[in-house]
Amino acid sequence: MKTPTHTILIVDDDPLVQQILKEPLQYENYNVLLAGDIAAMEKVLRTCQPSLILLDHMLPGEKGIDALPRIRDLTSAPIIMISSRDDLASKIEALESGADDYLCKPFQIRELFARIKVQLRHHSKSFQRAATATAQNTDHIQFGNWVLDRNQFQLFDRDSKSAGLTLKEFHLLEALVSSPNRVLTREQILDKVHNGNFNVTDRAIDTQIARIRKKLGDHQPESRMIQSVRGLGYKFSSDAIYASEGRKMSAAV
Repeated sequence: MKTPTHTILIVDDDPLVQQILKEPLQYENYNVLLAGDIAAMEKVLRTCQPSLILLDHMLPGEKGIDALPRIRDLTSAPIIMISSRDDLASKIEALESGADDYLCKPFQIRELFARIKVQLRHHSKSFQRAATATAQNTDHIQFGNWVLDRNQFQLFDRDSKSAGLTLKEFHLLEALVSSPNRVLTREQILDKVHNGNFNVTDRAIDTQIARIRKKLGDHQPESRMIQSVRGLGYKFSSDAIYASEGRKMSAAV
C-alpha cells in the first residue's frame, strides 16, 4: 500500500459518522485523524497540520459554525463544512466565516471525494504560486512596521512576531502590497487568491480583509493601508503607510 500523501481531519461527535467517513477515506489512501469536538480538534492542530478538515456544523459545546473564525487563525487547511441544513443562509454564513466548501447531508461518498480533491488541488496551486513568486521576486516586502516574508508565507512585525495570517490572508495581502495604489477588483482577487473559485462570495472576501486589517491594527477608516474602493474592490495605499509612520514618529518625539 502506498504511503498516504494527505491527512484528513474529521471533526464530528458521532462515532458512527466518523467510521462511515474514515473507512472509505483510508481506502483511498488518505491518512485520517478524528476529533469529537472543537477542543479535541484544537489539540490535534497544536501537534500537526492536516491537509484538509471535514467539520460538522453542529457539535456539542461549541458549534463548528461558531468556531470557524478561530479555526482560521490556527490553520490554512481547506475546510469543508458538513451540515444537515440545506438553506442558503446557512451556506452563506459558513462560507463567509471561513469555510471553503459546504456539503449537505445526506451525500454520496463519491461527491465528498470529488470536493476533497478540488480543495486539495486549489490549496496546492496556492503554494505553487507562492513558491514561484518567491523565486521571481524579492523574498521580503517591507511596509510600515511590517515585513511580508514570502519564504515563510507570513507577516512579521519589527520584533519578528508573526501576525498569524492564514495562507489565503497572506496571498490576499501579498497581492495588494505587490501593487501599491492600484485597485484590485473582486474578480482579480478571486483569480489571484482563490484560484478563480466563484463559489467564494464578496462577503467572504470582505471578511478576509477585515481579519487582515485587525491583525495589522489597520483600524482608522481615514488612514487605512488597505482601502475599500466602492463598487470595485480594494487597494493598498502607500500614502497611508507614510502618514501612519509620521504620526508614530511624532508621538515618540
